[in-house]
Amino acid sequence: MSALHASGGPVGPRSPEAGSAAARPAVGARAAEARPVPHPDEPLLRVEDLRVVFDGPRGSVTAVDSVSLTVRPRETVAVVGESGSGKSVTARTVLGLSTPPGRVAAGAITFDGRSLVGLREEEWRSVRGSRISMVFQDPMRSLNPTMKVGKQIEEALRLHTDLEGEALHRRAVELLDAVRLTDPARRVDEYPHQLSGGMRQRVMIALALSCGPGLLIADEPTTALDVTTQKQILDLVRDLQDEFGMALMLITHDIALASNYADTLYVMHAGRVVESGPAARVLSDPQEAYTRGLLDSVLDMDAPRPDAAGAAAAAEAGGARQPYGASGTASPTGNDAAPDVLLSVRGLEQEFRLSGPAGGTVRALDGVSFDVRRGETLSIVGESGSGKSTTARAILRAPAPTGGSVVFEGTDLTELSRERLRQVRTDMQMVFQDPFSSLNPGWKVRDIIAEPLRVNGVGTARERARRVEELLSLVGLDPATFAQRTPRQMSGGQAQRVGIARALALDPKLLICDESVSSLDVTIQAQVLELFARLGRELGLTYLFIAHDLAVVRRISDRVGVMFRGRLVELGPAEAVCSAPAHPYTRALLEAVPRVVRDRPEFGGAGPEGRAGSRSDPAGGAGSHPAPSPAEGGGGAHPDPAAHGAAGEAGSGLGGGPQERVRGTAAAALRELLVREAGEPLGADCVYAAPECAGEHPPMHEVAPGHYAACHSQAALDAQRAEPTGAEENR
Repeated sequence: MSALHASGGPVGPRSPEAGSAAARPAVGARAAEARPVPHPDEPLLRVEDLRVVFDGPRGSVTAVDSVSLTVRPRETVAVVGESGSGKSVTARTVLGLSTPPGRVAAGAITFDGRSLVGLREEEWRSVRGSRISMVFQDPMRSLNPTMKVGKQIEEALRLHTDLEGEALHRRAVELLDAVRLTDPARRVDEYPHQLSGGMRQRVMIALALSCGPGLLIADEPTTALDVTTQKQILDLVRDLQDEFGMALMLITHDIALASNYADTLYVMHAGRVVESGPAARVLSDPQEAYTRGLLDSVLDMDAPRPDAAGAAAAAEAGGARQPYGASGTASPTGNDAAPDVLLSVRGLEQEFRLSGPAGGTVRALDGVSFDVRRGETLSIVGESGSGKSTTARAILRAPAPTGGSVVFEGTDLTELSRERLRQVRTDMQMVFQDPFSSLNPGWKVRDIIAEPLRVNGVGTARERARRVEELLSLVGLDPATFAQRTPRQMSGGQAQRVGIARALALDPKLLICDESVSSLDVTIQAQVLELFARLGRELGLTYLFIAHDLAVVRRISDRVGVMFRGRLVELGPAEAVCSAPAHPYTRALLEAVPRVVRDRPEFGGAGPEGRAGSRSDPAGGAGSHPAPSPAEGGGGAHPDPAAHGAAGEAGSGLGGGPQERVRGTAAAALRELLVREAGEPLGADCVYAAPECAGEHPPMHEVAPGHYAACHSQAALDAQRAEPTGAEENR
């Protein structure tokens, strides 16, 4: 295993001793001391007029064309662009990974004064891992599934250091502790499949940093992670960047995310750099139409929906008529069969049996209740593992829930025979997250869309062909162009449109969208969201939207339900939930959403004080975020959060006054407690915790008409709701 990758994820609460810098081994300091120090005025990495082509039977395709960029010591450089822009090919070429059919056709790459173009494979071994490391997008594909994570770290150390025997094991534990993985002495003996996605990403980061590289390349390291885990990972990388004294090259399609961390920004399109410069300058005064388009495609978390006032009024009126979401109980009105309710879920439970010698069960859903009104969009949000996707599948009995009821148009689906359920499912269809794994890769688009019609005996072959053409046109694809293609011959956005067309084939009444836009670039994501909105208007569709991105949810939803560890903890009108959250978990989710930061200071040099947003600098730059002190369960020693007041106001929306700083510290502490292991009650470290929070789950309370939350400390939260969230402060 080459030490090219790095990965991370949820980390549990740490004791003050474990979280302090004094107690944690100074692995970064040792690595930095052992590494040659480049001249501070010289670029660490210089790419000049790079051209990369891929040879094929029909000729060569240019993937990277005349790209030039530099990375200085300790600097954070972000390369931003859509899929296919050439950003990942550029990063891989820097590390010598553009293997045939890819090749460097022209240009130069210099790292610390050494030319990297044309190196033999044995020469690359002295660069990869020890001088330049890389963190890839999917840690499950990068890690060896048959090796314990500690052994994989030890293998990298054995290749690049003189450590042997027990020293290797100790170093592996130190590295896992440095990336703030809970109980590193135990995790070192676990396999990748035993860790969550975020934890695997932390292991990959430990691997990448094991030999103290001077440059870390992070290629879309958080694309598949939810917003809180994403923020934890990138904040961790930033902290380790300070500790290890390394430069960072961040590859991402998310320009808002890049704005929170980058000193310098390069925008790529169609294989070329179309704009570059200090991040603040590019973001505040973009010169190129493509850059402006990327910024315009970012969903504004701080702006209400255009129809927010009308939606809020309708939700409030509906809430007064029927309180939705009383956990595990019928509504107080007793009117569970209200005429505008299409789907009613009550007390939904789902348990899974564990295999292996230990056995046992895991409760994934615990008393989930809500209604979906005809014609509305209800979104269910939460982190990975919160139970939101399990809820969607339990509604469709895939698999059947172990408890509760699912009533669709007056029929309880949990009591239906298999044949009757198949008939009802024609009115309930699902759009999945990854179209390339949910669509048959060997079939043509026309056959993929026609299959539900054929299986259900709808129409003649000619009628089905006409219906396929209608559906392709409906989702914005030209039938003459796309009907004969396979999924592999389309972009992600085009393939997702095919998935939507297939779901619409039988004229469903309810469309369940499970993370349907989470893997798409921001521009494609905006197009698909607009498609959903248009189809809802034209076809009168009802949506149950499963997502982890609250910016997306606020854009499309009438109401929002928030899930945490298998329970619904908040439910209400979208604007109310996003602007005045009634549960601490919801507030923490909102604080973690990345916003475009346009006023970061320019990079000031190679020293620790020169990097914008450095935690070692109290001013921190506009992109820095307050972090909890060790006593609050933070993962490392951080300055007094009060010292970050000005930075928090611009970067995380936490404000600069005394009360705002208290709220900022609370939000940061909440982000830490969110990553505790599943099954632990919310509250042990919560700043609003009441004595009963340690083990007793609170019932839902109505905090405003149609707005519900489950929290024992409702009085303290009501007071907090009177104050603005970070989103409102930024507005």
